[in-house]
Amino acid sequence: MANNNQEADFLKLCAKQVDEGDRGNKEAYAARRYFYNLFGSGFKRGRFDDPINAGLNYGYALIRSLIRKELAAHGFEMSIGIHHESSENPFNLSDDIIEAYRPFVDAHVYEFIFQKDIFSLGLEEKKKILQIFFEKCVIDGKVCSIVDAIKITTTSLVTCLEGKSASHLKLPNFVEVGK
Repeated sequence: MANNNQEADFLKLCAKQVDEGDRGNKEAYAARRYFYNLFGSGFKRGRFDDPINAGLNYGYALIRSLIRKELAAHGFEMSIGIHHESSENPFNLSDDIIEAYRPFVDAHVYEFIFQKDIFSLGLEEKKKILQIFFEKCVIDGKVCSIVDAIKITTTSLVTCLEGKSASHLKLPNFVEVGK
């Protein structure tokens, strides 16, 4: 496998090649490479009961629930998404927004499950994952918690719709220097 910078560049290239409907399946290919690099060659993403997948699923569920709460508070119809368009998914819009927050969950699970060789996801591990809400990120030039960042993202989505421009959308980034 290539070094980290080369792999990051490759994944960025894959992201640019995802077209409408992802007919070339670039997103799935990039996801496999991403998880391979993060959790090792033996890892397979899915709804399996291993602690890494269970941790990712649990963390995503926590973040998704907070996003849904914020969208509901702003009166959004959550079944109408931007990129997620399944008629069977009543939460397409929250699934669009969560994409920007998934890397924070991934990093949290990497640190508290993968690096510690945890073999099952019990109460203590879930408590660690729950701390994702207090993880720091940078959004709109400020350092804040994931909870506050989700509020900022949702409020900025309202501004986008009112102004008919995606340029107002505010998304989180990692804090560059430590926690």
